[in-house]
Amino acid sequence: MEYEGYIDFTENPLEFAGWVINHDAPDCLLDLDIKLNGAPQTVGANQQRDDLKSVLGTQGCHGFYFSIPHELSTRSIKVEVTVKDTDFHLQGSPFLLTPRSSLLRTQHMIASMLANIEDIATDDVSALPGRSGFFGVPRAIMALKANPDLLSISDGSAIQRFALPTVSASSKQLSETVDIIVPVYKGFDDTIECIDSVLDNAVVCSHELIVINDASPDEKLAKYLRQYSLQRNFTFIENDINLGFVGTVNRGMLLHPDRDVVLLNSDAVVFNDWLDRMRHSAYQAKSIGTATPFSNNAEIFSYPKFLEDSPSIDGFSWSEIDKIAAQTNPKKIVDVPTAMGFCMYIKRTCLDDVGLFDEETFGHGSFLSDKL
Repeated sequence: MEYEGYIDFTENPLEFAGWVINHDAPDCLLDLDIKLNGAPQTVGANQQRDDLKSVLGTQGCHGFYFSIPHELSTRSIKVEVTVKDTDFHLQGSPFLLTPRSSLLRTQHMIASMLANIEDIATDDVSALPGRSGFFGVPRAIMALKANPDLLSISDGSAIQRFALPTVSASSKQLSETVDIIVPVYKGFDDTIECIDSVLDNAVVCSHELIVINDASPDEKLAKYLRQYSLQRNFTFIENDINLGFVGTVNRGMLLHPDRDVVLLNSDAVVFNDWLDRMRHSAYQAKSIGTATPFSNNAEIFSYPKFLEDSPSIDGFSWSEIDKIAAQTNPKKIVDVPTAMGFCMYIKRTCLDDVGLFDEETFGHGSFLSDKL
């Protein structure tokens, strides 16, 4: 089958249209699978598009229109549009819509930046302050310079769209590589110790360490991480504005849609073959979505003292205690009612089923784990 199709974005960010055709059977009308954060809906591409008649040489009944439910407008929405029961993505799919509340924060920041920026070359964003991040601030600044009326928007309706890498849900091959996502805000010594523990402990499982600076006010930490990432060869990303834990890890989890992820707090330290054990635990059953280890200080996952910070044991290092724990109950798992974000393994199949974290409900991060 030779499919061709495109998404046409409208002025309303919660609406989009488009068209699709099967050139091998041009008179056959097609259905589309539209997924919003993994939840599928079927839409028929059967609307009249007069502009397609002369171009395609058909009756032009290949158009479609879709409106995203307003109740979803307050969270990040990953949108995928494919021909039904196929892996064919329309041009422009997938894409991401940012939440209105987050865009409002961006607009306030952009407004203040515009006051200090005189000239911006549309083909050169390298001179702009900061890096192009989740909200594409440099591009937004250029757009606002050209369309200053956008600054008057008070309800956040100008939701920005961002292209995402195309991965077919039905046939995608999951990578063996695991993304270890470490959001960073403060805590210089804790952060470096966390990073070193990931890089220095030998594990068999292929992995990529992704450290995300969530607009830290500690410029010393940010500057050090920029250089340290080159020295120690880990991925380093910077948010243009502070997104909080939820928005930052959502950004990280979108980087590679075919990989499992581990969310690791920047004040956590791992030991020995920790990642291999977590991955093994997560894959002991298809029904398992997440895995969380014990810790000396992790509330309900604290051991040996429940809900307490457990001190070290005289004569033993934390690495040695970890080895003893691994040898005492090798490859054993326990069903738990919730996970904990201090060190949480999340299978990609779980993310595909339930979607990203709800930024509107959890804001910058509170009781996040209880929702999984």
